[in-house]
Amino acid sequence: MRDTQLGLEFTGVNFYDGQGFLVPRASGIRSARELDGATVCVLTGTTTELNLADYFRANNMRLQSVTNENVNVLVETYLGGGCDAYTNDKSGLAARRSAFPNPQDHVILPETISKEPLGPVVRHGDNNWGDIVRWVLIGMIEAEELGVSSKNVDEMMKSDNPSIKRLLGVEGNIGQGMGLTNDFMVRVLKHIGNYGEAYERHVGANTPVGIPRDESLNALWTKGGLMYAMPFR
Repeated sequence: MRDTQLGLEFTGVNFYDGQGFLVPRASGIRSARELDGATVCVLTGTTTELNLADYFRANNMRLQSVTNENVNVLVETYLGGGCDAYTNDKSGLAARRSAFPNPQDHVILPETISKEPLGPVVRHGDNNWGDIVRWVLIGMIEAEELGVSSKNVDEMMKSDNPSIKRLLGVEGNIGQGMGLTNDFMVRVLKHIGNYGEAYERHVGANTPVGIPRDESLNALWTKGGLMYAMPFR
């Protein structure tokens, strides 16, 4: 609907996510399959609510939903003991948990019950801007795979690797086709870093959000994940 009815164009995926459940550690619940008959806080009128109902129905589990259209009300309800679990995308659960008074007292259960890929969008019909956003994302992923970072980009411009030369605009004219200089990825990398640097800075294991990347879907394809960049050529 966002693509075909709301006038948005998706330019790629920069975070593979999925819906999960957050429960108090003291509950002793360690699996979503233990939530039979539980009350679950969920944002009303969303695919999250539909996924929740589908999961419980598919597993022959009884569900009592506690709904609200305000996520802040739902979180306060959960923290106040008004529901046994809170469901949302796992990244959203991790972000919310990081702001709790005692984050360590809450556990994200291991099950992922839906596919929720996230990524940048541009206005429908704005093709040039869409190309720029798409190739910046691809370039950040490609840079990580090639070992190019914000710390070594100047040195890497001297590399003999043809892929690195094209990425950094030493060879080829990728940038010109988008109205940019050919070294546009050099500027991106100096200011923002490669995909891995951005991930670790904002949501990585050492941030308050604390989402480990190793062996997750957001790892590079060379490390068992889904992050796979089209080549610059």
